[in-house]
Amino acid sequence: MDVDDPIQLGALLLDKATLEEKKSFLMLIQGDYSKMKPEALECHGITEGQLKGAPTRAEAAQAFVEKFGFDFILASWVQNLDYAMLRKLIAAIDVPINKYDYHFFDLWPAAYVYLLQHGYTGTMRSEPMFQALGLPARDKHDALADCRMASQILRIIMQKK
Repeated sequence: MDVDDPIQLGALLLDKATLEEKKSFLMLIQGDYSKMKPEALECHGITEGQLKGAPTRAEAAQAFVEKFGFDFILASWVQNLDYAMLRKLIAAIDVPINKYDYHFFDLWPAAYVYLLQHGYTGTMRSEPMFQALGLPARDKHDALADCRMASQILRIIMQKK
């Protein structure tokens, strides 16, 4: 999957039993602002000024690995996209990506099945699904806020809310 360069990395570590937040991580990442798609920049609301002086891809990846290590399940709303971004980051520090290769959980289809089982008749688009799950509409895509939204969805479908 070909994706843009990551410009922000957000992550949460949840307790395995309760799914409550234990650790969080948020970091902007240097990038070539001129090569970024305007719609991606608008979606995130990150400016060129914010990216100047931000950590490099390698620095962000190293900080992420130091904080979380490798022994966790990577759960996210759009797994293919998030895994592709993680691959780009981890490649910057010469760590084999296969350290994560079986630790994935895509919340989107799981949430859709959950909603169908509870009478949902809407589309598979994110925002209608979020509202059907009782979550607020998103504004800008902040990586950590998106992680917190995903963790709430995980709690709902795992009935831990």
